[in-house]
Amino acid sequence: MTADANVHHNTLCTADLVGEAVEMKRLPVLGGGRSVEREGKKGVIFDQSRESKALERWRRGEFQDLERDYAKAWRDALGTSDLTRAVKAAEPFLKSTARPKRLTEVKQLADAIIADAQQAEKVLGVALAQLNIPYELWAKIFDRWKSSGQLPLSAFAPYAAHVMSVDLFSRPR
Repeated sequence: MTADANVHHNTLCTADLVGEAVEMKRLPVLGGGRSVEREGKKGVIFDQSRESKALERWRRGEFQDLERDYAKAWRDALGTSDLTRAVKAAEPFLKSTARPKRLTEVKQLADAIIADAQQAEKVLGVALAQLNIPYELWAKIFDRWKSSGQLPLSAFAPYAAHVMSVDLFSRPR
């Protein structure tokens, strides 16, 4: 079996928010493709992406120090997940006093907040900051959001909404 490395989620979130379609088919999104045509037939050639090069090194057991540091920080973060902090991050958006007790309930709450049409502008602003979207794109994104009917993030940019839901409400604070 083989595996292909997905384009970094931040790159895909940015593309989704500026209006480029990001397919969510449970297949990797490959980067580095270029269109070619030969003998009247069209195709795409993919140069090896940074992510694929890293995956290839990892298969050989070659890890750079930076990659080891990222992996350690990620494992440490997963081991110290704090639901109380996740709920505290959601408090500005909460409408009821009911507090989730399990991770599945936190995820349901996150999805509900991201789909809330009444708080769509606030959620979009938080998403742009949380997802580290380049500031110079914010005005373009907000203009597109306004012209598309000020939809909730889940309808406006589904991929970014998914990443936001996972990222904002499941990582330790």
